[in-house]
Amino acid sequence: MSLDNLNEKINDPNTEIDNKEFFGENKGLAENNFQSSGERKWNRIASWLDDETLRIIKLFGMVLGVLFLLGAIAYGVFRYSQTAFSEDRVIVEVEGPVEINSAEIIKYKIKYKNNNRADLNNAELAISYPENFKPEGNSNFESEGENNSRIKLGKIKSKSEGSVEIQGRFYAPINYTLIIKASLKYVPSNFSSSFQSDGQKGLDVKTSAVEVSIDAPREVLSENKVEYIIAYQNTSTVSFDNLKLKVYFPDGFEIGDSSVPIFEGSGTWNIGGLAPGQKGEVKISGIIRGSRGDVKSIKAVIGQSRQDRELLVYESREAVSKIVALPLSISQTVNGQKSLNVNPGESLKYEISYRNDGDIGLRDLILTVKIDSPVLDFSKLNLGGKGSYDADKKEISWKASDFPQLAKIDPNQGETISFSIPVKEKIDVNGSGDKNFSIESVAKIDSPDVTYPAVGINESTSRAIVKMNSKVILGVGSYYNNSDIKTSGPIPPVVGQETEYVIQWTISNISNDIGDVSAIASLPTGAKWKEEIFPKDENVEYNNRTNEIVWKPGKIDAGTGVLNQSKSVSFKISVVPQVNQVGMAVALLGKTTLKAKDLFTGADIIKEFREKNSELEDDSSISSDGYKVVGEKN
Repeated sequence: MSLDNLNEKINDPNTEIDNKEFFGENKGLAENNFQSSGERKWNRIASWLDDETLRIIKLFGMVLGVLFLLGAIAYGVFRYSQTAFSEDRVIVEVEGPVEINSAEIIKYKIKYKNNNRADLNNAELAISYPENFKPEGNSNFESEGENNSRIKLGKIKSKSEGSVEIQGRFYAPINYTLIIKASLKYVPSNFSSSFQSDGQKGLDVKTSAVEVSIDAPREVLSENKVEYIIAYQNTSTVSFDNLKLKVYFPDGFEIGDSSVPIFEGSGTWNIGGLAPGQKGEVKISGIIRGSRGDVKSIKAVIGQSRQDRELLVYESREAVSKIVALPLSISQTVNGQKSLNVNPGESLKYEISYRNDGDIGLRDLILTVKIDSPVLDFSKLNLGGKGSYDADKKEISWKASDFPQLAKIDPNQGETISFSIPVKEKIDVNGSGDKNFSIESVAKIDSPDVTYPAVGINESTSRAIVKMNSKVILGVGSYYNNSDIKTSGPIPPVVGQETEYVIQWTISNISNDIGDVSAIASLPTGAKWKEEIFPKDENVEYNNRTNEIVWKPGKIDAGTGVLNQSKSVSFKISVVPQVNQVGMAVALLGKTTLKAKDLFTGADIIKEFREKNSELEDDSSISSDGYKVVGEKN
């Protein structure tokens, strides 16, 4: 076909074009030219492979295909199994009020949800709460200590949820933040290991069950007396037991007196029980010291006493006072200290210092010290030949006739006046009220040139308090004949034969209660503990490896051994003398040491008593030579 005819047919829309006109009868060859290169390669390979080889190749390809398909299926099953559980799809929530009132019943709902395709087996819900929370009426929970509870849930099915409730009361101060935590422990059905999902809720306390207030002066003078009034009230509908009030005093404060006896040391008062609506107060007075501008903070905490643990706080309050200074200042020391504890028989040296801190000179000063205590020996008061003592007023005074420096004192100048007085060696105790002796001295100085209307006084004052430690007497006696414990064996002691003795410890306590009392001694190696004591209910322990004997009588009241019998315990020991001890005394007991705490002054008490042997100086029934070891009798 010519090009003109071809062009005419192509451009004529009514003309059908036959492929044969273009390709002729060999169009199949032309079509083969469009085969893929892979097919051409296979055709070339197939052209020289025999039928058996081709069959093997095809079979191998089919096997590979089947293996690939099985692997894909296994992988799909594995991925499906793996995605059946995720920790993120286990949810634990704690629902309930955020703001709570102390001592009211509060309910919390703990919700759990399993959004997985897998079940959760062996599910347990553990709930942790603060020590301020006391659960009530949760019979389905198992308690695990004071601050934990647990409930067994068993199986939690896939795509399921549930909840439990816990209720109780919180006891905490205002604005206290608490946290309740819930932990869900479980084993997914497609795992062998355990998992845990947690949830928690924070709570704020808006009211307390016991209210506390502190009445404290806004301004105080250094070296002066200050009084704090701490009031408390049960504002809830429940009763409380074993309440204590703990006070943290400011630096420089020395407690002098209290309207309620102090329970422990110098800062804890035993309140005991408190019924709904019941109230009370503690008045505490003492001396405060500081520099001008010092801010003195006092804190009171009330809570429940727990054995061997800190106070469980129900409420706390703070108050502050500011130290102000006066132009004419005065201070005093006793034996060089601002405050101290003394023992009977000690001498006290007082030094009174005064100073003009103002801008003008001051004239005609008068200095007085009022001091009174039944434990002072005023017959030995030493004023150094200057000043005078008024026995009726119990007051010492000095004027310019005694010290010319008192006639005038210039700005930024000061002087010191001193005197001394001893404490009696023997303290009279005639009744239960004769205890907790203290010596308070009040020093004052004034001048007609100064007044202090702003603070309502016209003189400067300084107070000092000296507390007297209790006199504790330790006695150790050794006996053969004793009315409480029977003994046996030869007297004098004989070589090779056992002789029994009784040791008696006695404690007398004069003027203050003492606590944490213990007496300790050791038996010599040759002595034997006979396991017999009197009274039988006394707390006496013996260590057979160390030979140590410990007696813990606990608290011993003031006046013990004066108003009533001394505290005592007796125990039996024995010895078997050896030949090398003939003619000698046999050791029965090592040195005895008594330790205690003075509950009024806070001082540590240590007393010692010498060793005891078979020379029974306390047993009048034994002759003077009945202590020496004699040889073995035939």
